[in-house]
Amino acid sequence: MNSSLLTRQIRRLTGPWWPNSQRQVIFIASQVRSGSTWLSFVLGNHPRSAHLGEYHRPFERPGHISCKLCQAKGLPDCEILNGIENIPISNAYGYALDRYEGKGITTIVDCSKQLSWLKKIIEAGGGAKGDKLPIKVIHLIREPRGWLASQQRRNPELNIKEELKEWKDHFSQTKFFLKQFEINYISTTYDQLCLTPKKAFNRLARFTGLPFQDKQLEYWNREHHGLGGNGAAMNNLHKTPFAKQRTADDNYYKSNLHKNFYDLRWMTSSNVDALNDLKHDAIVNKILHSCGTSFSWIDNEITRCSKYSNEPGM
Repeated sequence: MNSSLLTRQIRRLTGPWWPNSQRQVIFIASQVRSGSTWLSFVLGNHPRSAHLGEYHRPFERPGHISCKLCQAKGLPDCEILNGIENIPISNAYGYALDRYEGKGITTIVDCSKQLSWLKKIIEAGGGAKGDKLPIKVIHLIREPRGWLASQQRRNPELNIKEELKEWKDHFSQTKFFLKQFEINYISTTYDQLCLTPKKAFNRLARFTGLPFQDKQLEYWNREHHGLGGNGAAMNNLHKTPFAKQRTADDNYYKSNLHKNFYDLRWMTSSNVDALNDLKHDAIVNKILHSCGTSFSWIDNEITRCSKYSNEPGM
């Protein structure tokens, strides 16, 4: 990859707040089942931003339905993203921003997660016909107990040791990529965002330039034209006549519509002792510390915020 091209397409900011009129992209880099869809909905619920979901899908999977919401409405094409199948990667983000022009939206949020997609965007010129469109990356991490439990619910045969290595490797590989190419990024955890949302989202707001508003958490009060998505998308689809959302946790999400949540199902897992043993892993503790959190902080917040104890998460 040409680092000079990257520098032109993704530039560091001199201050924490981005001018209201400047167009920009917020890209969420994470592992699957780490809260990226939920975070994208919340960020995309700001009056000046829009949630795109896993935006890479129609560009990398020909024939992919462009919008879950419009599909669930029974529409033949998306009300916003119609025609996306004819758009080159070199103008992927520019197209989305143009489609939202006139609605006061200057920020789009892409929760594709995959750095391979971000690399394609950069190598194609930045995703806006060569314009200097700033792309900011949120590196999202989920503490390993909840992440591993979520993985094992889908595949009980998974080995905790092997999966933990994947969790560690993904973190280090993402950090290497972002630093190597001088991408403007911030790291945070799904756990901080759920357990102390006002503090954690205000920190992100200084990075994105979009002041946080409490009502952003109630993202189900606005329609979002996003691609792909997991159970978090049910809040966006449940009133539509043809919704076909299917995840490994459908019943769990359906019973908790219109709620902010944090998943504690790992605490009732048959592997709870093995999961708790992760608190003694030096590398895991170092990773959490680098994100401004720790197992003790998370456990203390869970105890303090007892209202979360029966609410779902990823």
